[in-house]
Amino acid sequence: MKVEDLTEVPEEPTSTLVPEGLYSVIVTDAEEKTSSKGTQGIGLDLEITEGSEKGRAVWDTAWVTEKAMWRVKKMLSALKYEIPEGEFDLNTADLIGRRMFVSVEHEEYDGKTRARVADMLPQDGWDPADIMKPEPKDDIPF
Repeated sequence: MKVEDLTEVPEEPTSTLVPEGLYSVIVTDAEEKTSSKGTQGIGLDLEITEGSEKGRAVWDTAWVTEKAMWRVKKMLSALKYEIPEGEFDLNTADLIGRRMFVSVEHEEYDGKTRARVADMLPQDGWDPADIMKPEPKDDIPF
């Protein structure tokens, strides 16, 4: 096998993080995940559908643990998934094509900065422009 000249190839590709902010997204893939410790989770591939970052991807996983069940519920609610009473089987394929808003924040993880989904909101009934407006300050004299 012949390998081309690698002298001008960088060690690793440079990438830019999705900027922090609120984004409209669609679920392009959903799957059951298992962590290295055996914890089950719901993994979502999300594509930004509007604005300057349209077409870019973000990922999120909601781990199905006692402490994180609130996040599983929030994810499913934001995606307008009808949550039945009691225990139920989730077919992750049912989440593909659903839309929601996500708030993306940056965090340090294993020495690298990464974008993470910090919050999820249903798309209906929300205007992202209103959500991102700063709270009015009462102590401003004019």
